[in-house]
Formats: sequence, structure tokens, C-alpha cells
Amino acid sequence: MVKYILIVLIVLGGYFLWPRSHVSNQESTELAKGINSLYRSVDSPASSQRSVSSIHLYATSWCGYCAKTRNLFKQRGVRYIEYDIEKDRAARARYNELKGRGVPLVEADGRIIRGYNEPLLRQLVDDDRYKL
Repeated sequence: MVKYILIVLIVLGGYFLWPRSHVSNQESTELAKGINSLYRSVDSPASSQRSVSSIHLYATSWCGYCAKTRNLFKQRGVRYIEYDIEKDRAARARYNELKGRGVPLVEADGRIIRGYNEPLLRQLVDDDRYKL
């Protein structure tokens, strides 16, 4: 019994401490500012005549639900950008800014879908703005 309690405490400790151990708050803020300026430059009318919407998928390589989300996007011919939050510090900063607590996290034109929520994801992929 003590062994199980110890395992639960270790898992919970890792869950709450992991984001802080990989990117400091100052680094996270600086990276988020850089990402936001990048979004502003892409979204500015001068950068493109045609309004292009894209889906941002924050994921990890080992996540099964991330793989299901990827497959759904590919099957439906959806344009998306994937960020591995364990390998990309700027992506991790943006993920933290979005109050990410798990993966997958999908961001599309200000709309956030947390986790693998199939009805919401299907509604998103049926939108013509995201088609290839």
C-alpha cells in the first residue's frame, strides 16, 4: 500500500513540477513575445492578399491521442502546423501561454481544443478555411 502511495506522489510531483523545470518564467515570457510578434507579422494584411487560416497542434511524439489527431487532420486534408512541446522551447512557451495542461492542444483562430475531443475536432476539420 505504501508503495502505491509513493508512486502516486511521485507522479503528481512530476506532473506539477515538469513545466517549471524545462522553461523558466522569464524565458517563457521572452519566447512567447517572439512567437506573438511572429503571429502578428503573419496575420498582417500586408503579408498576404489571401486570408489563410491554420491549425496549430501542440503535441508530443509519444502521445497516442496526438497521433489520432494527426491522422484525423491528414485524412481530412487539413492544413496544420505541429509543434513538439518537449523539443521546441518556443512552442512550449506558447503552450504555457495557452494554459496547456495536457496534449494534444489545438489552436485555430483563437479557438482552443484541449485533449482529443472528436466532435469538436471533426467540426474544425469540416471548416473549409483549413483545407489544403
